[in-house]
Amino acid sequence: MSDISPPDIVERSSSERVFTFRVLIILVYCVLFFPGIAAAVAPANDNFANSTPIAGASGTIVGTNVDATKETSEPDHAGEPGGKSVWWTWVAPASEVVSIDTFGSDFDTVLAVYTGASVDSLIPVSANDDVGDLLQSNVSFNATGGTTYHIVVDGFDGDFGAIVLNWGAAVIPVNDNFAEATSIIGKTGKTTGTNVSASKEINEPNHAGNPGGHSVWWNWTAPASGEVSIDTFGSDFDTVFAVYTGLSVDLLTLVAENDDADETFQSSVTFKAVAGVTYHIAVDGFEGEIGTVELNWIQTFSNDVVANLPGVGVKVLMNDNTSSVVLHTDMAEALATADVDNNGIDDVFVSFPAGTGPNGNGGTYISRNQSALVLLDLKTAEQIVAGNFDGKLGDDLLIDFGAGGLATYMNDTAISPLASKSPMTMAVGDVDNNGQDDVVLSFASVGTLVFKNFSVVQFLDTSPAETLAVGDIDGNGEDDIAASFPSGTGPGGTGGLFIARNQGPLTLLVNLQAKQMVSGDFDGTGKDDFVFDFGGTTGLYIYLNDASAKFLTTLSISAMTTGDVDSSDKDDLIISLSGIGIVAFKNLTTVEIWDPTAAITLATGNLDGN
Repeated sequence: MSDISPPDIVERSSSERVFTFRVLIILVYCVLFFPGIAAAVAPANDNFANSTPIAGASGTIVGTNVDATKETSEPDHAGEPGGKSVWWTWVAPASEVVSIDTFGSDFDTVLAVYTGASVDSLIPVSANDDVGDLLQSNVSFNATGGTTYHIVVDGFDGDFGAIVLNWGAAVIPVNDNFAEATSIIGKTGKTTGTNVSASKEINEPNHAGNPGGHSVWWNWTAPASGEVSIDTFGSDFDTVFAVYTGLSVDLLTLVAENDDADETFQSSVTFKAVAGVTYHIAVDGFEGEIGTVELNWIQTFSNDVVANLPGVGVKVLMNDNTSSVVLHTDMAEALATADVDNNGIDDVFVSFPAGTGPNGNGGTYISRNQSALVLLDLKTAEQIVAGNFDGKLGDDLLIDFGAGGLATYMNDTAISPLASKSPMTMAVGDVDNNGQDDVVLSFASVGTLVFKNFSVVQFLDTSPAETLAVGDIDGNGEDDIAASFPSGTGPGGTGGLFIARNQGPLTLLVNLQAKQMVSGDFDGTGKDDFVFDFGGTTGLYIYLNDASAKFLTTLSISAMTTGDVDSSDKDDLIISLSGIGIVAFKNLTTVEIWDPTAAITLATGNLDGN
């Protein structure tokens, strides 16, 4: 029998035996009181193949991605590597736009939706990391009834926690599509919206060269020609932004576009707008980002002043009176400015009495884009007013030739007779808020009326008004009418100053007669104000916000007009004072003397596009 040697026995020191015993005690303690350390348990829906089914058109389910993993060949969701994904499956009960989100979850989620049979052959449907400043996620997509969608939630950079998953019909922004764009108005303003659950249309271009995927639209019609800046500063996500002209989403002409501006994730563009042109504004999210949109716009330009000066002639005071030019040394009979060729620069219309003017025979002339005066008609206009009477691009004119009757100059084409009667006075504004200017006229033998869209007549009174002005004093989009009647005439036979608000009847404002009146937004509220010259010891007053009257002066005024001459986005009052000259009353605070010669007539317009 062979000898069997016993195994070697290694003697341990007492200190080693104590250390081993302590380690065993710690391990037993951890197993008893912290079982998760000993054996982590992954969520039941950790893997694609074990997705938790959810059902119904809408609902909420809770879960967790604590101890979840990421499978081999599993894609990065919303472009993030994550590492702790969990899965659900949902069969769409109907075809509709669906929204799925993780609002209520307590960690930074990423969310994605797919179709496909296995984790390594998934077809992306929609994905999102953050909604604006939120750390939770939201997706929206056109679900097809009967289709199985695979929904996955992961943590940004491996984050984990409790999940709240919500699904249901998406609330689509009203301005999701080009055809349903939201209209914004005015030279300056701010509006808010969202591109959450918005989509991208078929044939819609990539804005600022980015595919986006959640675009929303606004329309803005330039109230005047001049430079405009539009931006998305204040939005809570990475925006892309573009401005177009055109009639449909597949026939757009790019005006300006931008992704990031001023080292931010928001966007900004600046371009020269043309009065009357409608611009289509699209805001999307960079690579499909979503959130709250803040849209800001401001149009900055300065009006120039055309003055009819005794001993000087027709003089233009340019760019806040930093320069001037004399168009002609003869005095004018009538003045007006209008952008009839729709190039963003107002043209000047001047009529001269017989025996004067460029050809020495009187007549009515046009100066295009600061060029020399060119004869428009041999007849001398007594009054000229401008407006967009047909809703087409470019301004139109209504010309009073006195005994030669009333005529139109539409679309920069030809002068056409309109009526044989000559009005005492006339004013222009969009009284019915349909995008086309209307004309308020006072005829000696007919009375005072509104000629809407050159087709509908609304009589205001059988008496002729002595002076007229039009402005939207309540800010509702419908221009209101101010009319002054001599004593013993007008509504009630009392005379005085009346206002017709919102296409309603004339109502008495004050029992005084205004010799002259003009309108403009002098305080930047978005509501027009009226300026009334009562003459004599009563003087000049401004009627602010259809609420209060402010006294300005009792000095004798020969002419007045309004326009934003200092690019402040507030109209300024330009008046001609006997013995003083042409005075610019800026922002109701600053008074500047622009020319020592008092003008007979005044007009304003943006004559250089600046």
